[in-house]
Amino acid sequence: MSAIKLARPAAFLMLSLMIGAILLAPGAQAATWTNTETRTVGFDRFEVVMLYEAESDAQVTFAFSVELGTAVDLLVMGQADYSAYEVGAPFSYIAGSVLDGMSGSGVCLTPVVGERYYVVLDNTDRPAGGADPTGSVRVQYTVTALNASVPGELYNFLLALAVGGVVFIVAAILILYLIFFRKRRAPVVQVVVGKCPDCGAEVPPGSQYCPRCGKRF
Repeated sequence: MSAIKLARPAAFLMLSLMIGAILLAPGAQAATWTNTETRTVGFDRFEVVMLYEAESDAQVTFAFSVELGTAVDLLVMGQADYSAYEVGAPFSYIAGSVLDGMSGSGVCLTPVVGERYYVVLDNTDRPAGGADPTGSVRVQYTVTALNASVPGELYNFLLALAVGGVVFIVAAILILYLIFFRKRRAPVVQVVVGKCPDCGAEVPPGSQYCPRCGKRF
């Protein structure tokens, strides 16, 4: 495999990463983000299934269905309430969240520009009036955030990951190139006296290999 053949897919990957970084950059035009997945949430655990920063007129829509287990809560919270929720302190959630449901759907308005919002699958007893968990649950869901952008530190993480990947690919290509280059440019032993320097066999003039031991000259 030549270095040129290796460079082509690497260049395509680097270009894709650069375009992705530009599209995800903080301050870029607000976008629509959708996450559809089936996830297992352990007993007395919760999972963040969407995290975004609100732009003008932002909102989140969702639909979920429990495939295995008991009812769950799907909560939408701002940063301050989510921080309180994490540590078990009193918190509130945005109107439109669903409590104690085997399935459900809704729309939550998240209008504070620049505020960070969390969409959480909750399998705990923290929300008042919420589900009473008895074990793990498997939930299929679709969450869509409208007029949303990627949080700044998440963007920085993705950018660092992309840059690290590019550096790794370039380093790997360089190492492979040097390996193949050295193999192709291996030094040639000149036969001066018509004998193999390894086994001492007579070597006909112009030979590239020893007729006895096979050494390459």
